Amino acid sequence: MKPNILNRINLKHFLIGALSATPAIGQAAANQCYVLFENQATSTTPNYDRTGDRPDVDLKNVLSILAERKESQAMGVTLSRFSKKFGTRFYFSGTGAVDRNGETPFVDPNSKAVFIFVHGSGTMASSGKNFYGVMNQLAPLGFSSLSFDMPFHMHGPIKDQFKSADYFMDWLNEIVTEVKKSGKPVYMVGHSFGPDVIAEYVTRHPFAIQGGVLLSPAGFNKTLSDWYDQHTSKMNFGGDVQENRLAGEWAGIMSSQFIWNKTNGKHDPTVKNPNLVIRMLSGGREEYVPAPVGGSKKTPIGDNTYDIAAAFKEHFTNAVAQVEPGVGHYIFNHNDKEGVNVILREILAVVGLDAKKYAELRHDYGIEKEKINSGTFRAAQLYGSDRIFKKWIDEKISYRAFRSLIDKENDAVLSTLVVKYQEEMAALDEKINQAIIMTETTLPGFYKLNQKGIEELKKLKKKTNTLHAVLLDYLKSEKTEVIQRVLGAGGL
Repeated sequence: MKPNILNRINLKHFLIGALSATPAIGQAAANQCYVLFENQATSTTPNYDRTGDRPDVDLKNVLSILAERKESQAMGVTLSRFSKKFGTRFYFSGTGAVDRNGETPFVDPNSKAVFIFVHGSGTMASSGKNFYGVMNQLAPLGFSSLSFDMPFHMHGPIKDQFKSADYFMDWLNEIVTEVKKSGKPVYMVGHSFGPDVIAEYVTRHPFAIQGGVLLSPAGFNKTLSDWYDQHTSKMNFGGDVQENRLAGEWAGIMSSQFIWNKTNGKHDPTVKNPNLVIRMLSGGREEYVPAPVGGSKKTPIGDNTYDIAAAFKEHFTNAVAQVEPGVGHYIFNHNDKEGVNVILREILAVVGLDAKKYAELRHDYGIEKEKINSGTFRAAQLYGSDRIFKKWIDEKISYRAFRSLIDKENDAVLSTLVVKYQEEMAALDEKINQAIIMTETTLPGFYKLNQKGIEELKKLKKKTNTLHAVLLDYLKSEKTEVIQRVLGAGGL
């Protein structure tokens, strides 16, 4: 029997992982005003440490504080936490106030709805972390977001039970059920292999969620299998992305057991549940489907002659399906002809919103949020989202005392604490800025590399921390005495 295409698509050249782009495109996207998705993985072997978080913050160590700030600034409002219950790491928009255990909830009680993101498979970069950019874009509009590492990916579970599609779907359903406890509408968004997972889930549970967005959905069938044999397996494109063999094999095993792609539309969830909203978006130049082949690497050079989402369209007869011209599998940072990011466009469309009104939607939610942004809420939210503030509170007054102030809704004292923390952070910023300015004599090598930025820093009346991360990276390889000479020994 001819193997299903997914059983063989675990090669790095067939990148079904949820990546932002090839390295060059990802770097260009990082320089934009916002990045919806970004490839963060750099390891070459799966990470089997299933619980490790980044190091605790040392408030007496400037480098520790700088390292934490660099990480938190990169991730925006997106936080991560390993769940022992589900055996995987979750990534979520940390806009809610901490609970009585001092943890930020996965779903903000004040959010309008929740988006659950499902990543692709087969590469070392495939992870729920890939979606932090779009999470940060949705949070200011009042939406909570959640993603996670799937089995055999990053910090995901690696148990053999997950090689059963029934077991995996039950596990996924438990996650969805946990999210639904918030009482918010739930939508799922997936890229590449992610739509395969979502299609299977809503086929088994057509009334569990309100809708789904399938991005670059790979509808594997005989046409694509033949194309893979004849062309895809011989191509060399996609950039230098490390293969995750175990993950690719797992995705193939899942696809071979899924029922949605073997029913010829007989179990269409959009028919069973007419209220289920499904949107699909594919690129008109998908690298992995029939298209004119040419070029030095025998890669596709023209528009597709076959729709990669054909199998999905057959299954979801009531779905809205679109093809974006001129773009391939990596559609994350692509804008349509009206200048709207196509990913944000589809995600907002599934809840009935227009991405062209993003600024207006953000402004309106900002006004709504101000109504609940009391001193108590602000402090409670900051405690869960800012690990430096959390450490500062724990050492200054203890969490027990802090919790008591929150329970009593003591806005005045809590506001004072937040202001005091911000003042200390501002003082630390000024100290670091002065140290950067003094590197002309204390660290000439750093000064020479960053002279233009340092000279601008001297002129600014309001100092910025744009060079702090640069200094951190430079000092990582230096000796302790050099660091102390430049920054001193103190912290907060």
